[in-house]
Amino acid sequence: MRQHIAKIASMCFFHLRRLSELRRVLDLESRKRLVCAFILTRIDYCNAVLANLPDTALAPLQRVRVLHAAARFVAAIGPLDHITPTLISLHWLPVRQRITYKPCTMMHSVFYGQAPSYISEIVTPVTHLLGRAHLRSEKNGDYNIPWMDGRMDRHRMTA
Repeated sequence: MRQHIAKIASMCFFHLRRLSELRRVLDLESRKRLVCAFILTRIDYCNAVLANLPDTALAPLQRVRVLHAAARFVAAIGPLDHITPTLISLHWLPVRQRITYKPCTMMHSVFYGQAPSYISEIVTPVTHLLGRAHLRSEKNGDYNIPWMDGRMDRHRMTA
């Protein structure tokens, strides 16, 4: 996964370098939109596969690298200025929270019946499983989610 993360970071920096040539002619709102379109979408794309990685593996996407460089570009601040107030004002989640946010919103839409059919057909509440409806997990609102490695029928995990 380190190669994948390094590739994402290099692509983001490529786009940041291209956008930095336009910094003087763009206003704040335009810089925000361009960074969201070119940088944040690359960080968010398929980031659920990065869910259980250690913070050291995710560091190129967060610290001093992509997310911070993008925030510095948007806010037009220097490399020695504090980045935390800028990230707070932009309402950008750190990479770890961005990764967690996506599955949480997906399960929220499954719970309220607003998920697409291809997701809601795969995810089943524990209450609908034979032999599991009488367990304590039935009262917790747990879901049974299959592994996505091609062997969905044999391997299952509880979310």
